[in-house]
Amino acid sequence: MNDPSITRYLGERYWPNSSDEQRKFITSSISNRDRLVLLVCNLENDELLGVGSLNSINWVHRFADLSLIIAKPEFKSGYIAIDAFAQFIQIGMNKFNLLNLKCFTAEANTASIKLQEYFGFVEIGKFPEFLDLGTEPNSIVCSYLSREKWIEVKQRRNL
Repeated sequence: MNDPSITRYLGERYWPNSSDEQRKFITSSISNRDRLVLLVCNLENDELLGVGSLNSINWVHRFADLSLIIAKPEFKSGYIAIDAFAQFIQIGMNKFNLLNLKCFTAEANTASIKLQEYFGFVEIGKFPEFLDLGTEPNSIVCSYLSREKWIEVKQRRNL
């Protein structure tokens, strides 16, 4: 999580990360009922490909923030990212019975925005020039997916 090519679009990318910090995060996530963190692994060789989460889960109003980081460049676009994202949506909508999922994405991260659009996420606004990506300010795009839209997309795409 210290590799700039992986953390390029993350708001917290400037804070140094360590194995100890990662262990603390995972340990705190295990007991946190408002966050689900899962690793994305290659089933053939158990290689770690990335991490995803349903975060800030609101059990009363039934929504959560969805995020996915694929660390291996060769898997950032393609079926691994699509499958992992679909799994997180399935868990949120089916297992956790959520009504809405939200994503907050750097506008320059076009691959993530296209992935969200593929699954029916709708842009609802932006925080203009909210992030400093090192070259120029970048907006954060806010999007969401409702349960109704997910059901429609799921049927249309046979997911």
